[in-house]
Order: sequence, then C-alpha cells, then structure tokens
Amino acid sequence: MELILALLLIAVLIGYWVKKGRKRKPKGKLLYSDMNGTRRTWVDPEWGIKGKPDEVWENDGRLHIVEIKSGAPKKNTAYRGHVMQLAAYMRLAEVRFGKPVESGEIRYSDGKTFRYHWDDQMKRELLAVLQQMRQVEETGETFVSATANQCRRCLYNPVCEKKRYA
Repeated sequence: MELILALLLIAVLIGYWVKKGRKRKPKGKLLYSDMNGTRRTWVDPEWGIKGKPDEVWENDGRLHIVEIKSGAPKKNTAYRGHVMQLAAYMRLAEVRFGKPVESGEIRYSDGKTFRYHWDDQMKRELLAVLQQMRQVEETGETFVSATANQCRRCLYNPVCEKKRYA
C-alpha cells in the first residue's frame, strides 16, 4: 500500500513538473520571433523608441506580444521597467505590422506570466515614462524616489550626488 502511494505521489509530481516546464503557447499564428537574438531592431521615429520583442502572435487580426525574462519577479507582479519595455514593444509591433495590438505578456523563467492590455492607459503611462527619460537626457537631472531608510542603506550612498537624506 505504501509503495502504491509513493508511486502515485511520484507520478503526480512528475506531471506537475512537466506541466510547469511546458511553455504556454498563445493562440494564433506566430508572426515574428527573435528568440535567437539575430533579428534587426525596430524603430518608431514618431515616439522615439526602438527595440525588438521576443515574439509576436496574431489571432483574429489582432496582435499579442510576448516578452520572456530570465529570473523571477520579487513580488507577485512584474517589474515596472519590464512592463514599460513590453508597452514599447506593443507600440513598435503596432507600427511595424499596421495591425491593432490587443495585449502582451511577460513570462518569467519561474513560470509566472503577467498579461497587459494595450489600451489608452498603457499608452499614456508609456508616453509619461518616455517624457521623463527625455527630460533626464536634456537636463541631466534624475529622479530619486527613495525613502530616508532606503537612502541611508543604499550601496551607492557614499558616492551618491543625489543624497536626499544625509
């Protein structure tokens, strides 16, 4: 009886690992893949961005962007920088293919996937980040959002020119 239970447990665990390790494939047709890193960079002169996503899928005339990241997010949400990178790729795909982008997803190697819609709010967020980046380029002034505790414990505190909290 114990042997049967042990074998059953092993079978369940193997099934779980196989399922978890399997990549979820979006529905539709794969239009583009840069999984080997050999494709050319895409450019959008209107928004002043460039880059290349990992995959672009088409389903019913709408595009879905996939960005694959190594590592894992610290919390149960994608890193903001990764979300903005995905947003830039959604815009670039829209320009390149001339088709509407419905959504995009960020897949982390730990199996977590986060999906985002390419809507007006996402476009506004991306434009705001791009504006901040341009302002930093023009003025050389960076933005610091650290708390007093974070600032004091920061590894760069001894050499930081932005010390907000001494």
